[in-house]
Amino acid sequence: MKNSDTFQFVRASALADILGVSKSTIWRWRTEGRLPDPFRLSNRVTVWNLEDVLAFVERKRDLSL
Repeated sequence: MKNSDTFQFVRASALADILGVSKSTIWRWRTEGRLPDPFRLSNRVTVWNLEDVLAFVERKRDLSL
């Protein structure tokens, strides 16, 4: 991210596209603790902070090497 004060939020469908998996995989990974917890913007909108997810995935990748 260019500015540390800027947040980019993504919903499950966009996150699935970014990670190359299905939406159901996103929710399963979240339940399994393989992704950081999302947060709710409203009753029907759940999002992830993209920077947090990418950092989390990078840490997991480094641990598996």
